[in-house]
Amino acid sequence: MVLCYNTKKETATMGTKYAYEWGREKARENRKKQTPAEIRFKEDADEMGFKVSVQKQIVITINPREKHIYIADFRGKNQYKKHIIEIDGEYHNTPEQMEKDAIRTKHLETRGYIVHRISNSDVFEGKGKELIKEIIDSEA
Repeated sequence: MVLCYNTKKETATMGTKYAYEWGREKARENRKKQTPAEIRFKEDADEMGFKVSVQKQIVITINPREKHIYIADFRGKNQYKKHIIEIDGEYHNTPEQMEKDAIRTKHLETRGYIVHRISNSDVFEGKGKELIKEIIDSEA
């Protein structure tokens, strides 16, 4: 079975055959419904020459019978592909969502990803550009 998550509070358990299509479809839907903060972050990334994939499906194998599919808001490309950027809205401040985010982050970090979380308001205050610069400098 595959446990599928995305950043829009949905979880589903299904067979592998359907899980990958579920992930692709959810990523497509999320790309069509980006938040203003996600749009702004992408504009900032483009302006700084930081290439990212938007709403990227990532499959994590927990054990041979368990895989998790996550949909990251952004994943760096090329030498930055291990960097995942999550733009967090208000619902990420609820205890339930904070617990889910912590589990998700742990799964991704144990597979070598670096997860960066930034709030919507921080993106609009220019901190998205600061984060991008930090990522670029860390790989220089």
